Amino acid sequence: MYIVNFDATGVVRGVDHKDLKDGRDIEPAPGATPAPGRELTFLEQVLGNIGRFNKGGSSSAEAGEKSPQGSKY
Repeated sequence: MYIVNFDATGVVRGVDHKDLKDGRDIEPAPGATPAPGRELTFLEQVLGNIGRFNKGGSSSAEAGEKSPQGSKY
């Protein structure tokens, strides 16, 4: 991994190279802020999708029949 260091004006002041031996173990901070939103249960996901489907839409086979060349392949 390369680390590029810039000064306040955006000029490169140094380039460092780090590899696996430079790494160290970290301890995650307790009480970290969770990501926005929440996990939905399987049932909530299924019920949430009711009504989201296009009832008058066409299938992919029908869309192929309406191609400009008149062929569905």
